[in-house]
Amino acid sequence: VEEIKAAKAVKAAERASEEAAKEAVRRQEAERQERLAETEKKRQDNIAKKEAEHKAKADALKERKGKKAKSKYSKSDVLLLKQVYDEYDRDKSGWVSVAEM
Repeated sequence: VEEIKAAKAVKAAERASEEAAKEAVRRQEAERQERLAETEKKRQDNIAKKEAEHKAKADALKERKGKKAKSKYSKSDVLLLKQVYDEYDRDKSGWVSVAEM
């Protein structure tokens, strides 16, 4: 009877130590998941920050290009000048030769 009680006590102690080991593993895994979540949040924040910077640079570049693209001559003036040029360039070569003058 005493041997059975002792064996039961040993088995109970083994189960308790196994349960403690499992709990330690669960805690470690929970901490690991927490670190991973924190790292992922930092990563997503960094990506959002970089995307915002990129968008700001792209918008600034687009604005600068838009300003440079404007001509100092109106479209009607350019078309009128082309019409006059085409009258001189009779052979449509893109060059006005002395003979065409």
